[in-house]
Amino acid sequence: MPIIETTPIEFSAKRFTVSQKREMAKFARRNLYFGSRIIVIQAGDSIQRAIDELNNSGGGIVFLKAGTHTITNDITGYAKVSIQGEGRDQTIIECSGSAYGIKYISTAGNEYKNFKLEGFTIQNSNNA
Repeated sequence: MPIIETTPIEFSAKRFTVSQKREMAKFARRNLYFGSRIIVIQAGDSIQRAIDELNNSGGGIVFLKAGTHTITNDITGYAKVSIQGEGRDQTIIECSGSAYGIKYISTAGNEYKNFKLEGFTIQNSNNA
């Protein structure tokens, strides 16, 4: 059974209801090949910090709560680290007109596998 960590980093202070915890557990069971950890990010928390923590511990899911998540740098992703939002109309990654975005970059012979990006919208990115 997956381990669900809702407060693995000190800036995640929100408590979750029983039904929210059940929903996260269902999501984790459907997506086991991403790793068994979920870090829940509120708008304003560091997405990159959560990604780095999951990458260092073997993978998992960064779950973005509904709201606008404004980024001030590129987000760098890794194999086995997925980003999941609550819905494309509910979870927004705002780039504020800058050339920021989400980058999953690998080198020849080092292909990134087993990650998903879903349930959110990236807006106002000039990164083409």
